[in-house]
Amino acid sequence: MAIVHFSLSSLKGLVLLYTFTILTKLTSAQQPESCNNVSKSYSSLNGMSRRDVPITPLPGNHLKICAVGKTCCTGDMEKKLKKHSNHEFDKLLDNQISPLRQMFNAQTHKFNGFFKTKLENAKSNLHTMFSGTYGVRYKQNSHVFFQLFTDLFNYYNGQDINLLDSLDKFFSTLLQKMFELLNEDYEFNPTYLNCVSEIMDNLKPFGDAPNKLSHQVKRAFIAARTFTQGLAVGRGVIDDVTKFGKEGSCLSALMKMRYCPMCQGQGHKILKPCHNYCMNVMKGCLALQADLATHWEKYLDSLLKVGDRLQGPFNFESVVQPIGLKISEAIMAFQENSVAMTQKIFKGCGTPARKGRKKRDATKRQTFDGGLPIIPTAPKNRPINLEQMVKEIRHKLKKQKAFWEELPHMICQKKNMAEDKKEINKCWNGRAQARYLPEVMKDGRLAQNNNPEVDIDLKKPTTNFDTQILQLKLITNKLELAYNGLDVDSIDVADGDVGSGSGSGSGWMDPGSGSNQNPDISFPTPSGPVRTRRPPKNRTPQPPHRDRSTPPLWGPDPTYVVPKPTASAPCTMVGNAFLVLLATLTVRVVL
Repeated sequence: MAIVHFSLSSLKGLVLLYTFTILTKLTSAQQPESCNNVSKSYSSLNGMSRRDVPITPLPGNHLKICAVGKTCCTGDMEKKLKKHSNHEFDKLLDNQISPLRQMFNAQTHKFNGFFKTKLENAKSNLHTMFSGTYGVRYKQNSHVFFQLFTDLFNYYNGQDINLLDSLDKFFSTLLQKMFELLNEDYEFNPTYLNCVSEIMDNLKPFGDAPNKLSHQVKRAFIAARTFTQGLAVGRGVIDDVTKFGKEGSCLSALMKMRYCPMCQGQGHKILKPCHNYCMNVMKGCLALQADLATHWEKYLDSLLKVGDRLQGPFNFESVVQPIGLKISEAIMAFQENSVAMTQKIFKGCGTPARKGRKKRDATKRQTFDGGLPIIPTAPKNRPINLEQMVKEIRHKLKKQKAFWEELPHMICQKKNMAEDKKEINKCWNGRAQARYLPEVMKDGRLAQNNNPEVDIDLKKPTTNFDTQILQLKLITNKLELAYNGLDVDSIDVADGDVGSGSGSGSGWMDPGSGSNQNPDISFPTPSGPVRTRRPPKNRTPQPPHRDRSTPPLWGPDPTYVVPKPTASAPCTMVGNAFLVLLATLTVRVVL
């Protein structure tokens, strides 16, 4: 048996020869022998023509992106494929971001419509209730109440309105009107009525109602407006992110990843990019979007916190829905002590001159005795309320916290964009069908310094991107202020759809009587001129000692016909006897 001896140098030579042979076969196997398949694939792309494709392969040294061996692509084809891959990627990116944009659009519109519907319903309910309860006296002064709702609407829509000032003005004007009607035999000039308003804080004619209502309205409306504007800002950022310009090297990288296999003759069997190869291209092309991630997450955290407040102590539905009852309660508090209040006002502002005696018109005489307001009943089948709606919105927002970080992964997981992670050898690595060796880069522009696929110019200005970061920081700060119940300035948004449905709301409860507020949550002292009033003392209500020759001020309108209760009646009717019995009580109604 013959024994063959190999020296070490001979063995190395054989290994090198074998390696060269394998590489030569691999390269030659990937060289196109015909351009027929390429012609079919190329012409199937939108706007491409078979006439652009050469009949036989050409040397690839004339190409700028796919210059490897022989090729079925000309320089003109390469330019067209680069442009096509750019449009293709823009469409893919827009399709990927579109659900997020649609979600923000829908939730912004939903919350905005819900709020405006609730406020409009509260205004309508107050008008119906007060027209039936207080009659002509209310109708003659309804503009005072409408102005309050106008201020609330305008504040929510972004106007620079101080809510506390608006409520102060409302109760001040209400006091003047009621005082004038109560003392119709006296002459009052504007100076005297201003004096009446100035001593309002000391007299507390409406009890603690103005202070309570002002505090509740302020924090609820601040939270609601800022929450809606927060949703709108997020929507605007999403729209602008899709307009971020791509680096020049990104366009080349996209074309190389998608269509260089076609130039090498793959035809209909275009090699899919290796998954990690796709990831590096996406990490480079979406570097700016990835840099949004931290600010986006902070923004959503703040938005979710305000949403949590809206579900609980800052629930505007529980404020606006019973607002008519709260105002009616304030009116009744004034009626209880109207004689004493009048004497104190006369003492503080002086006794006015009496009018000349005129014969009373019996048809205009109001026989009010002060009664219970007619309270609209809740519908049997209640639509979604604020708490349920905000809960749904928060649930959807939570899922989007890592959206910008996950965007490259979502794109490369698509079947037409990259090969499955497990197929590490049967994929396009940017040069041939083989394993992709470079590691996947981290997120953000700074991390792309060593990206083998996309060159990032770190010195290039990113003005549009910086603007979006500033927008997110600004709204995040405002959301934090709203979360703490503090004043928040309005911001400009893309359109007027900022700020439908109905639901339930809790009544106005006394402290310690089982209110819907969380006792474990403390709030900072609200900024602004909030008046501090002592809580009303416990007392046995006594009938006011009025001069019966003077018509009482507010009460049921004798000309108002109470409809008979029916199954479909929109209001709960209170018996006349019950009205008379409780006419002098301060009514506290809990929905």
